[in-house]
Amino acid sequence: MDINEYIKKYENFKKLTIGKYIDYDGVYSYQCFDLVNKYVYEVLELGWSLNPLYYNFNLQDKYKEVSTEEMISGDICIWQGEHICIFDHYDGDKTWYLSQDNSEGALKRPTGVYSNVTSSKLTMRAVRPIKVKDVIEVIPVVKKNEKHDQLEIIIDQLMVRSDTVINDDNIIGIAKGIYNYYEIKEIDDYIWYRIGDDQWILYDKQSIILFPKKPELIEDDPIVIPPKKKSIFDIISNFIKRIISFLRGGK
Repeated sequence: MDINEYIKKYENFKKLTIGKYIDYDGVYSYQCFDLVNKYVYEVLELGWSLNPLYYNFNLQDKYKEVSTEEMISGDICIWQGEHICIFDHYDGDKTWYLSQDNSEGALKRPTGVYSNVTSSKLTMRAVRPIKVKDVIEVIPVVKKNEKHDQLEIIIDQLMVRSDTVINDDNIIGIAKGIYNYYEIKEIDDYIWYRIGDDQWILYDKQSIILFPKKPELIEDDPIVIPPKKKSIFDIISNFIKRIISFLRGGK
């Protein structure tokens, strides 16, 4: 999935869980990792339990380390033996997390977005699923040009893939705007357009407008109209006119 989809999934999860007490495994009532495990299993569909007690857990080819300065909404944050929660946002002063707590005292609270999720001074570890692709626009847009086959992507963004297969692993970027296209493939019921080297987009008439190049006009040789031949009548008529003009004093 791309980053926008990842964030959207997290935002939907947040809306569904805020204010609730999540006891995902049915053990020891609601705890911090109950909330995260529900997120991992049901939203990210990774099927790999996360627990702050296992801070040095094997990433299992499912997660990658993320710098705390590069976290985005939906990343998972872990303090060794202390706490686990989900990064929400940074407001320029405080960092906010989606979290729930079953500790005694002030931190005994349902799922919500909090800034004071732990008093620990231990280093926090942040991870993000590997399947979340850091996508960018792969090709700069071009100007409209009738001499090239072109298309215009009219939605906010369209996935660009490295080949003509639909899966999460071959997404290499997003595109929006006008692009030249160089090849068309029809596979099953799908039509693919190549907009660059190993860069393919799936055609959808609701998302793409096509502008095939205009055929070049072949200029024919100019038609030469021969001068009209004068008839005997025209020659005699002109001769008489010249005589009359001379007799009248003309030249």
